[in-house]
Amino acid sequence: MQLDIVRQPLSFTLLLLILLLALFLGKRETAPATTIVVRASSTVISSQNLPLSSEGSTQATAPLGALIAPNNTPASGSYCLGIGLLLFFGSLWITRIVTRNRVLVVRTYLPALFFIIPALGFYVPENGMTAALTALLLIIGSDRLIAGFRRKASFDPLFRGAFLIGTTPLLYAPSILFFPLIPIAIILFRRNGKEATVALIGYTLPILIGSYVYWGMGNSFGYLGETLINALIAPSGWDLLTTDIGLWRMMLALMLTILMVFSLISFAGYASQMRTRARRIFLYFIYMQILSLGLFFLPSRSAEMFTLLAVPLAVITPHYFVRHTGFLPALLYLFTILFAIAIRFVPSPF
Repeated sequence: MQLDIVRQPLSFTLLLLILLLALFLGKRETAPATTIVVRASSTVISSQNLPLSSEGSTQATAPLGALIAPNNTPASGSYCLGIGLLLFFGSLWITRIVTRNRVLVVRTYLPALFFIIPALGFYVPENGMTAALTALLLIIGSDRLIAGFRRKASFDPLFRGAFLIGTTPLLYAPSILFFPLIPIAIILFRRNGKEATVALIGYTLPILIGSYVYWGMGNSFGYLGETLINALIAPSGWDLLTTDIGLWRMMLALMLTILMVFSLISFAGYASQMRTRARRIFLYFIYMQILSLGLFFLPSRSAEMFTLLAVPLAVITPHYFVRHTGFLPALLYLFTILFAIAIRFVPSPF
């Protein structure tokens, strides 16, 4: 009997989703020790050989992210439960975007699984709540931008979507790389100049409000901007391009890369047959994927970035399974899940 990857029932998908969340959050690992350098305003603090607890996050955080950070203490069960709930809700929301807009030719719940696997499969970040909330705002904000793709004027959804995406840098500074999504959405979803102006105002408003609050507290009006820049450029000392990450993480990265490339090739072959709305939404997430890859080149890169990387991957990778069936897709699907599990239970040979 052939494994039907695409048309798995909702009950089975939810069960597998909950099991993966319990597995990833229930068995956390500690990353190798490294050097962390944190720049706060004009002060430079250097800590040698501090363990990057929960997989290597930098200590430089954005203002809102600092409010919900675990304060360098081991994450409690309730904190992990909060991460799980946010990611569970995010996985359902990204699946809703795909199914409601018919981005794929069949109704499938694969986006939920391919959101959780990269989000937590590689690492459980120390500031997992920050990462999960940032990803959720990115998903909901994108949903609102997509809702603006209609014949009549769409000031309200564009403003709301841009405002939510504009809030993400206050949680996790590197998410400012997603700012180009606003003009990309304006172009892809065929909005006019007035709507573009409203969207840009919506994006900048959270930072302006935050700057005003800090100014009212006695700081300079540019204090928030300086804080975000410092959090963005603070070196984490976290090197991904070494064998220290282990065999199973490298294999999981290889599987997801293969699936992403295969899905992009498949999309290129079938794009002309897709509905205009579905094609443009898929293109939106391709651009988001390109922007998310920039996170790897930031000095402040940390484990939180995998949660953001998971958002476009959740939409892109299922395309290959929808368009292709047989032994190879089933094998890639099973290996992706098995390698994610192996990271937690099977010691790496190196």
